[in-house]
Order: sequence, then structure tokens, then C-alpha cells
Amino acid sequence: MSTTTSTKNSSSARLTSVRDHLSSPTNNTMSGPGPHPRWKQLIQNSINTHIKDEKSILYHALSTLSPAGSSSSSSSAANSPVPHVRYVVHRGFLNENRSSKTPTGTAPAQSSFTTGTSLLTTSDVRAPKVAELEKSGGWAEIAWWHDSAQLQFRISGQIHVLPRPGHPLADKFPRDRLAPARQSENNGDDAFDWEAERLRIFYKMSPNLLASFARPVPGSEHPNAAKLGDEQGGPGEDDKPAKDDLQSPWPQELPQPQKLDGGEEDLTDEQKKTLEVSKSNFALLVMEPQRIDVVDLARDKRSLFERVTPSSSANSGAQEEWKETRLVP
Repeated sequence: MSTTTSTKNSSSARLTSVRDHLSSPTNNTMSGPGPHPRWKQLIQNSINTHIKDEKSILYHALSTLSPAGSSSSSSSAANSPVPHVRYVVHRGFLNENRSSKTPTGTAPAQSSFTTGTSLLTTSDVRAPKVAELEKSGGWAEIAWWHDSAQLQFRISGQIHVLPRPGHPLADKFPRDRLAPARQSENNGDDAFDWEAERLRIFYKMSPNLLASFARPVPGSEHPNAAKLGDEQGGPGEDDKPAKDDLQSPWPQELPQPQKLDGGEEDLTDEQKKTLEVSKSNFALLVMEPQRIDVVDLARDKRSLFERVTPSSSANSGAQEEWKETRLVP
């Protein structure tokens, strides 16, 4: 057997769990109201199948835009919009907890509501990308490569910033429009708890990430920049000292309260103070997807999914309709 044939067979075996989800639709296929659109199922199935062996599967590139003349644009590009891209971590879909007891591997966090199609990631509310999103109307794009599945997702839409209550941006967040649909009409009339959703993700942060939101503004000049010479080294220089009081004059970790018997009461006074600062700076980024371009390199297939139902006419999840169009890979 040739090397090429062997590689193809190996790839085919590795992708068995998702092969049925990219069957050949007609050129234009309407995805009617249902619990999950097909593009979301593809993402969920790929993650559930490969996350144990492909830890980086939750990382994707997020691109934002600085409008012309903004302070985050370089002087040479001050009169033109400037793209900014960075890697962020996929924190699941709206109202979605991971679960080993369901076929999809997920379950609603707030049980009266479904899980939505909005994608979640996080940011320090003071970070430049938050200002970029506000100035550009929130338009952004995700580029996401799932190596094991040989799937590429390009997801474009609007990102809405959910900060702490009382923050100047809090009133701009479209709570009603983005809220997930109810499981049934008999589940009461309480509104979806957005602050509970923000804190649900916050308390999942690792100890070092919990502490990171209490640092100075991300991307600002280091407070000890004038004292950091060549002997301290820079990024990637492993033989140089790191995380000392000169290079890292801020808390490195915070205990995860949910793992302590007494919760936050078991924290020291200093840790409680730092945690409150961190919680105050923590923002949830909620992407409202409009177009998803999916390329399947293993099968030489490509589809474009476009939202048909206007975002303002229905809550996320069960009421959404999507159109799938086959494209040339």
C-alpha cells in the first residue's frame, strides 16, 4: 500500500464520528427551526470527539478592527482601518455546560432555557479589543482550525461585551435579543440571568487566569519597564529569570473558590480583595454569529451557513433558521 493511500485511510478512520454530518446537501438547503443548526453540531461533535487528544482544539483566532484614526492604529496606518488578531479560548456556547450524560456532551446551565448558538469567550474589560469592538459596532471574525477533524470554521458576526453590572457598557448589552429560548412555555417568566452566566464562566477560570484580571491594563507599558534590561530577558528566553517581583509585580494565582470547602470565605482578606478586582474587570464576549464558512479538507467539501431569521425576531436556539449553500472548496 502506498504512503498516500495509508495516510488517507488513517485520516478516514480518525474522522468516523463526524462523517455523517457533512453529507452532500443540495446547493441551497434550509435548516428550519430546530434545537441546533448543523454548523453548531459539527463544532460540538468535533470537540467532543477530539478534545482528549487535541487540547488546542478550544483555541481560535479572533480578529477585530480598529477604525481609521483610532488610538490603537499605528501612525503609518492612522487613516485606514487596522485589523488586530489574537488567539482566545472557546468557552462554550451560551448557557452550555459540558455533560457526560447527554448525546451532545452538553446540558443547559440554567435549566429553564435551551443552549444558544452564541459563542462565548472572555476578556479583560479594559483590554484594547473591547474598545475596538465598541468602535467598530462589534463586527469580528473567528478563524478556527480543528486539526484532527480537518475542519476549518470561519465565523463572522457581532460580538457583544457583557461586563459587570453598573459598568458603562452594561446597558448596551442586548439582553432580551440574545437570551436563549425557553425549554417550554411552562417554565415560568423569569428572565435569563446574564450575571449568573458571566460568573459561571468566571469561576471556571484557572488560578493564574483568575489573578490575571487584577493586573494593570493588558497591553499597557510595564510598570518596571525602565528597570528591565537585557539581563532580565524577554519573551521566549527560558534561561532568563521570570515571575520575580521585578518582572511580575502582581499576584500570580488565586485559589478557585468553588474548589474550597468554604468557598470565598476560605480566602484571605488580600485574596478576597484581589478576587473582587478580578471579577470587576472580567467581561464575557458573546458572539452573535451571522455567517459560518465550513471547509472539510478530508472530504473536499465546503458550505456557507447564513442566518435567515433576523436576530431581533427570535431568541437564540430553537427559533433560528439557517440557509446552507454548497461552495467550491
